[in-house]
Amino acid sequence: MYIAVGVILYVINFNTNLVMSFSFELLPSLTVLIFALVAVIAVFLIFRVRYYRNFTYGTVLDSGKNTAHVKVDYDIRSNVKPDIYIVENHVGAVEGEQVKLQLEEKLMSMSGNKPVNIIETANKI
Repeated sequence: MYIAVGVILYVINFNTNLVMSFSFELLPSLTVLIFALVAVIAVFLIFRVRYYRNFTYGTVLDSGKNTAHVKVDYDIRSNVKPDIYIVENHVGAVEGEQVKLQLEEKLMSMSGNKPVNIIETANKI
């Protein structure tokens, strides 16, 4: 989708009629930047609406009474980075089980969302 944004911006940049009809008098090249920002925000929102989810899956490496160490792979849909996380384990998940994890969400985070709680055990991922 971002490649399509680049192609559209390329076409807009070389279409002088379009650039001049929406341009600022002092800085006409600012028009292309505004088109770029609007297009990137639109792609981001489309991705969030279509593909985003507020949970992820992981594998329990070690479980205790109330916590567990869970290995999570990279998940672009939930914006979770690959790592081993310590999460709350009120479900009673045991070592080796696949689990569904609740996230602590941040809207625009470069470090990604963080799993905080086991929601349920999952047989298939």
